[in-house]
Amino acid sequence: MKIYLHDLIGIHSGVNYYLDTFVLKMAKHNIDVVIKSNYNTNDNNPYYPNIFKGFKLKRFFLLLISYSKFFYSICKLKKQQIIIVSLYGTYVDLGLILISKISKNRVLLDVHEVVDDNHKGLLLTKLFKYSYKFCKNIVIGHSNKVIQNLSQFGYLKKVVFTPHINYEIDSLINKSNVNNDVINSFSNGFVHFLFFGTIIPSKGIFNLLSAIEKLSLSNNKIRIIIAGKDRLYNITNYSNYNEIEKKSKLILRHLNDDEMKYLFKNSDYLILPYLDIAQSGVLEMAINFRKPILSSNIKYFKDKFSKYPSFGKSFNTNDPANFAKILESESKNNNQLNYYNDKDLDRYFNPEQFNDFVTEIKSHLNR
Repeated sequence: MKIYLHDLIGIHSGVNYYLDTFVLKMAKHNIDVVIKSNYNTNDNNPYYPNIFKGFKLKRFFLLLISYSKFFYSICKLKKQQIIIVSLYGTYVDLGLILISKISKNRVLLDVHEVVDDNHKGLLLTKLFKYSYKFCKNIVIGHSNKVIQNLSQFGYLKKVVFTPHINYEIDSLINKSNVNNDVINSFSNGFVHFLFFGTIIPSKGIFNLLSAIEKLSLSNNKIRIIIAGKDRLYNITNYSNYNEIEKKSKLILRHLNDDEMKYLFKNSDYLILPYLDIAQSGVLEMAINFRKPILSSNIKYFKDKFSKYPSFGKSFNTNDPANFAKILESESKNNNQLNYYNDKDLDRYFNPEQFNDFVTEIKSHLNR
């Protein structure tokens, strides 16, 4: 029995942690999973090119190559082999959904997001509605938001639900791979709050910047670290950039695995002021490193902390003064020992949550 796990995003947005953890969890159930993505896995070269590097014409050409490789992979599937392809609600998905139609019983769609809020537009939304309305492939879903959106788009086939996979990331760091701007972000005597990930409006970056403006420089215990690609120049073009630069540490670039681990390991809190989300890999990273989470009060986070209250807290991040007040309060108390109790951790990492999903996958492999 074998699963081929296809993912075109991969290392571009840290999805490699999800894919690697998926392989580990399936191995515990004696299911062999081969990753087909854009990074090296188990000494194997990347199957797909990184379609996000280079000028537009080059990226388009690489996308066409990726679609052809995906098509070829489906054509050469054997008995007791299936493909699970990851979808994130971007324009990249449209070709993958279309190609998947050639084998509706052997290709499952792992839908992390139906339409990404940062790519949402009238034309794209219409194309996704059409794609899912006539889609015959079974979908794997990880959130109520995804299931509801699929229903609104007219998707009529089966949705196999499983919680988002809990990351299993080791804490080993090769410090020679960690650049000085990351290392110098930390100083003794400070409480460090980390915002990590691609810097885009839907992740509430402007709410965070407004809160930073409200922080008093006299409160020298607070240090905000913003780390990730600012590909839309949301921070560098911010009207009050100079004050943001004074009151925070900015690492506006792609960070490698060792730098990511260094940031998570040394930070005191993770900040997630997202405006909307179906699921969050950064939240899973925070839990993996047992870092308290301070989030917006959208339903996804409220539900999470209602179930696992010791993992963090949600609050109104739309109010800059309130946001800043929460950060200042946490920095003064720094009650990290009150977070992540054993009861919540035992329930969160309960392997039984994954068993029903594995049973469903085995039924497809045995066909």
